[in-house]
Amino acid sequence: MMEKFPYLIQHKSYCGGDFYLFSRIKPVIASDEYFYVVTNTFEPSLPEWGWVNEKRCIDSLPIDGKKSFVNDFGQEFSPSYTKSLRDLIHSENDVIDVSVDVRIPLVFPGAWLVLSVSSDGKDLKWSSAAVNDYVKPGHQGRVFSRYG
Repeated sequence: MMEKFPYLIQHKSYCGGDFYLFSRIKPVIASDEYFYVVTNTFEPSLPEWGWVNEKRCIDSLPIDGKKSFVNDFGQEFSPSYTKSLRDLIHSENDVIDVSVDVRIPLVFPGAWLVLSVSSDGKDLKWSSAAVNDYVKPGHQGRVFSRYG
């Protein structure tokens, strides 16, 4: 969506949902809602990304960029991102949105997108989103999680 409508005009949060208004036309007053955006295209991975085995990055099924990361059946971990909360949060009302684009094989036992936020060794938030709740086997799509 951001490719066709790159400008965020308005965002409202409601109980149980959010409303976003995007536009193709640049607004007179820019929205600074997303002040930090990071994407891993594995070309190569940034230092903040951990658990990236470059041998597992292939160019045959990319979703974004030239490469994608392949997780084998039974593999417990995939790439993770670590960054200081001071760099990610500017105010007490900020939100961390996490998403991953996935392509699921026809036979898929299940996986989870895990969001873990910690400070000074204490967990502030731990949540998981079942990939099967967002993307059905044999399809591709996006899985989401949020802190804030």
